[in-house]
Amino acid sequence: MKNVILTLSVFFLVISVLPAQKAPIKFGEVSPDELKMVSYPGDTSAAAVILCDYGYLNIQTALFTRTLRIKILKKEGYNWANHSYPSTETSTIKGITTNLENDKVVQEKLKNESIFYDKLSEKNFVVRAAMPNIKVGSVIDLQFAFKGIPSEWKFQEVIPVKYSELILENPKDVRFRINYFGFEPLAVSTPPIWIAKEMPSFKIESYMSSKENYLTKFEFDILNITYGAFTKEFASSWESVSRLLLDNSNFISPNSGSIYLNNLAKSIENSKTTGEEKLKMAYESVKSIVKWDERKSVVASSPNFAFTFKMKLGNSADVNLILYQLLKKLDFDVTPVVMSTRDNGILSPISPSLSKLNYVIVLAKIGDKSILLDATEPYMPYYLIPLRCLNNSGRTVSEVKSDLVDLSTTRKDKEFTTYFLKIQEDNTLRGKLSKRKIDYSALDFRSKYHKFNSQDAYLEDFKKDKLGLVINESRIDNVDSVYLPVIEEYDVTLNNLLNVLGNEVYIMPLLYDQLKENPFALDVRKYPVDYGYNIEKNTTSSFEIPDNYTVTELPGSVRLRMEGNSASLIYDVSQLGNTIKVTSIFAINKTMFLPEEYAALKEFYNQVIKKQSEPIILKKK
Repeated sequence: MKNVILTLSVFFLVISVLPAQKAPIKFGEVSPDELKMVSYPGDTSAAAVILCDYGYLNIQTALFTRTLRIKILKKEGYNWANHSYPSTETSTIKGITTNLENDKVVQEKLKNESIFYDKLSEKNFVVRAAMPNIKVGSVIDLQFAFKGIPSEWKFQEVIPVKYSELILENPKDVRFRINYFGFEPLAVSTPPIWIAKEMPSFKIESYMSSKENYLTKFEFDILNITYGAFTKEFASSWESVSRLLLDNSNFISPNSGSIYLNNLAKSIENSKTTGEEKLKMAYESVKSIVKWDERKSVVASSPNFAFTFKMKLGNSADVNLILYQLLKKLDFDVTPVVMSTRDNGILSPISPSLSKLNYVIVLAKIGDKSILLDATEPYMPYYLIPLRCLNNSGRTVSEVKSDLVDLSTTRKDKEFTTYFLKIQEDNTLRGKLSKRKIDYSALDFRSKYHKFNSQDAYLEDFKKDKLGLVINESRIDNVDSVYLPVIEEYDVTLNNLLNVLGNEVYIMPLLYDQLKENPFALDVRKYPVDYGYNIEKNTTSSFEIPDNYTVTELPGSVRLRMEGNSASLIYDVSQLGNTIKVTSIFAINKTMFLPEEYAALKEFYNQVIKKQSEPIILKKK
C-alpha cells in the first residue's frame, strides 16, 4: 500500500500535547533572497532545490500539515512543478507559484482543475499538482493537510534539501514504529522533532534497486490503537497485517466467491491433463482476458471481481487475485504473496509493514515445486516474474501464518550473438548476424518490439546505435511465442568498421557487442549493486580473411573471474586457415554485490573493456 495515509482521527481519545510550534516558513510568503537566487550554493549543479519541507501533526485535531517550498533553478527542474504526493480522498491541497518579473513580485494560485488524484486503493490516492506559470527562478509553495500520520517523511531527495523539519506528536493510545533509512545524519533528532539541514542530493547510480532503500527518510507503521478496553492490531505482526488484508473487501479471502470463473475453469479441466499444463493454461487465460492498466496495488480496484473480469481491465491486484481465484477453483495449492516492488524499496526483514505493501502475486505449489506467478505482462511466460517483483522478499497472506517468500529467480538475461562475416575488397564486412534471446532478454525484446508500429520501425531503431550497419534481409521468429527463444536473423553489410592504416587493417572483434564503457564511475559506492537477475552474454565473431591478407596480431585468450565466480569472462581467440574466431562469454553470476565488493567489480569491468578492445591486426600483401 504505497503512500497509504495512516488514518487516526477517530482514535485520538487521550493525547499529550506539545506547545504550539512555530513553522519555519509561512505559506505564500517568499523572501526576496529566495526569489533572486540563481543557483544553490550547496550544489551549483542542482536543477532545483527544496528550500523548506515542514510537517506537523497536531494531535488535538489529528491534522497533519505539510508545507513545501521548492526553487526552480534550471529548465531540468520543471518536473518538480508537476510532482506526485501521497494523499487521501479527504485531503486538501493548495499551491502558489511566485515569480519576480521586472522587479515585481507576481503570484499565481494553483487551480482546482490542475489538481489530479490517482486512486491507489479504496481510500488512498496520489495527488499531482500541475503548478502554474513555471519558469527558471520560480518559487513553488505547496501545502497539504489530511487526517492521520504520513506513511513516510523524506529528509533527502534527488535534489538538495536546504531544510526539512518533522514534528510528530505521539498520541498516548496509538503505538507506531519509525523505520529509519539512509546514510546522511540529521541535525536534530530529539523526538518528537527531527530536523535536516543542507541535505545533499541523492545520486542515482547504475544497477541500484531503488533510491527508496537509501534515501535518508522515515517510514511509519501503526502497530496498534487502543480505545477503551479494545485494542486494534495493525502492523504489530505479519499475521495482523494478513488479517487486515483478508478483512478488506478489495483483497480476497480463501472462501471468496468465484462463480464467474466456472466456465473458464471447466474448459481448462477438460482441455489439459497434467497440473503444470492446467496452471499454464489458467495463467495464459487470465493474462489474455484481463489487461493490466499499469497501476500497482496490493488491493483490487473493486470488491466485485466478476465486474473487473467482464470489463477486462484492472490494476495489478485485480489481475493476480483473479488468477488466484481461478487456480483455487482448479484445486491448486495457492497463496497470495504481498510485497513491495523494486521502485518502492524493500520490505524490512525484521519489521512488519502494512503501508509499505504495494503489490501482490501468487505462489502456486505443484508437488514439491513452488512457482511465483504474475499475470500482468502480456509477453511473459508463467515461470518468470517481472524485474519489479525481484525485490528481496515478500510475505504470504494467510489466516494462520505469514511466511517469508524469497523473491529471486534462477532465470537469466541470456543472449547469444553470432557474426559470420567476410572481409570485402572495399573494406566492408558482409555476412550474417544472428541473435538468440532467452528468458529476461526475450521478455525485454518482446516488450520493446511491440511498442513499434511495424518490423521496419523496429529495424530502424535497431540500427540507430550501430554505425555503418546495413540490413539487406531480415527475419525475426517467435516474437509472439513466449515459451520459445526470440530468433533474429540478418543478412548484413557493415561499413566503416575496419580501421585501415596504410596496408594494415584493424578489426574490433566483437563489433557492436563490445563493452566500451564501465557502468561504475564512482571510486567508492555506499550502496549495493543489484542486477535483479543473473546475466549471460555470449558473442561469437567469425571472420573470413581474403587470401591477400595475413594475420599480424591476434588478441590473446583469457579467463577472468571474480572471487567465488560471481562474475566471469571467458575470451577465446583461434585461427583455422583463413578463418579467425573470437568467442566472448560475459557472465554476472550473482544478483547483488555489497559495497565492499564494489572496487573488485569495477576493476572486473575495466579488465573486460580492456580485453574486448584489443584489435585483430591484418596486413595486406
